Formats: sequence, structure tokens, C-alpha cells
Amino acid sequence: MSVDFQTILTTAVVPFVAAVAAAWVVRWLAPAEIGKRYALGFAVAGGFFTGYWLLPDAALVPVKYWQWLPYLAAGAVLGAMTLAGGATWPERVAAHAMLALVAAWLLVPDWEVLQPPRHVAVPLLAGYFLLLMTLLTALPDRLVGPQFVALLSACAGVLGLLIAIGLSFSYGQIAAVAAAALGGAWLAALVMQRSRRGGAEPADWLTTSIRGLIPVFAILVGGLAFVGTIDPDPPMPSMLVAPVALLLLWLFGTGPLGRLQGFPAVAAQVAAVALPWIIALAIVAWSMVNGILASIPR
Repeated sequence: MSVDFQTILTTAVVPFVAAVAAAWVVRWLAPAEIGKRYALGFAVAGGFFTGYWLLPDAALVPVKYWQWLPYLAAGAVLGAMTLAGGATWPERVAAHAMLALVAAWLLVPDWEVLQPPRHVAVPLLAGYFLLLMTLLTALPDRLVGPQFVALLSACAGVLGLLIAIGLSFSYGQIAAVAAAALGGAWLAALVMQRSRRGGAEPADWLTTSIRGLIPVFAILVGGLAFVGTIDPDPPMPSMLVAPVALLLLWLFGTGPLGRLQGFPAVAAQVAAVALPWIIALAIVAWSMVNGILASIPR
């Protein structure tokens, strides 16, 4: 394992810059209604797609199950269609369910030793994707801002560390690319928050754009968590905790925690999400240490 300038350029700088550029193109060149829904989702998918092709094991035609990830991320951009005016809540859930099922069908391998077997794993993974998409999209507006995108990027970064420790450095690089692309979306969200195009966008412009990237996040980072879970021997379900930890933000949707404002609110939200990440890191690190100790001759 080595981290040199080329690795940093491939896994961090290129996807970050590509994501910022993609967000800029959609925001400023596309019609306002298109940009409102697709800018940040397109940014994440574009940043990941660009960085992925610089990785050593990238394949134009997917051969291994995880090589579907860039295509699934690109397809998940279509999830922003559910934000169009007039779409009802059941219609949105149905569209997300369809997207989740297609992604799970392509991502679950057909290994004979897969446990649970494919016919069970596909609906389970689809349900996992749908859970993330539905509950994160439904977060109250005040919780969906640039700091939320920063947490999405941090989630992918933590997952990359989990995968690098528990599986391999090369797989961890894929998650690092996703984290960098989400980091580019975070910077774009900050810029959007401070400058509206000609003052024409309504106040919910940024919130809608952030909701538009949630399907991309759910499929991409949730898919990476699935890869990190099933590929090690034995499997590591703790990988799936990283994206799910973000659902703890619902604790701040109402009640005493919902009344927090400013820095205390941000700090409490970060602490709540970070705790499961720390626990997952400890579990994966302990599993790795046990594996090393077990391989030492006695």
C-alpha cells in the first residue's frame, strides 16, 4: 500500500474538480428548473465517473459486480425527476423503489457461496437503498443544507477507511473517489447558498438540489457499503452502518434536539452521526487484528 501524488490526484483532486465543474455547468447553462433538481446529483455522478476511470481496475464493460457502480451512480441522477412539481409522495417512493431494485439486481453477484443467496440478497439490498433514499429525502428542510452534504462526503470517507482496513486499499480508493466527488458537491452547495443566479431562484432552490443528489448518494455509497460487506471473508456487515448512521439526523427533526440552533446544533448532529462510525471502525479494526493474530503460528 502506498499513497503518492498520483494516488492523491486520482482519488481526490480529479473527482473533486470534476464535480465542481459539473455542478457549475448544470447550474449556469441548463434551464433553471433543470438545474434546480439535477445540479448536485449530476456533480456527484460526474465527479465519481471521472475519477473512477483513472483507477487501475476500471472497466468500460463491467465484468465484476462492483464495476457497475459508475453506471448506477449516473443512472441514479434520474431520481431527481421525483422532485418535479405535481409528483405525489407515493409516486416518489415507487420511483425510488424501481431505481433501488434495478441497482440491486445489477450489483448483487451470482456467487454460489453468496449468503444470503442472490434471490434473497437482491430484495434486501433494494430495501436498504430505498430506506436511505426515502428517509434522507424526507428530512426537514432545515437539516438539508451544505453541512448535510459535508456529512455525506464524510460518510463516504469513513466508508473508504473501513474498506481499506477491512478489505483492501484498492477498494478503499473507490470510496475515496466518491468522497471527493461529494466534497466537490459540498463546495458547489456553499457557492449556491451565497449566490443565486440573477436572484431568480426561490429560497428552496438549494434544498431541492441537495435532495436531488440523495438517490446518487444512496446507490453509490450504499453500494460501496454492500461491496465492503460481502467481499471480505468472513463478510463484514458493520460496513453497512456508515450510510445508515445518517438517519440519526432524524433525532434533530423534532423534540428537544430539534430546538438546537447554530453551532450547538451542527456539533450535536456531527457527534450523533460520528458515534456509529467510530464504533464501526473499532469493529473492523478489531476483526483485522484478530485475523493477523490468528495467522501467527503458535
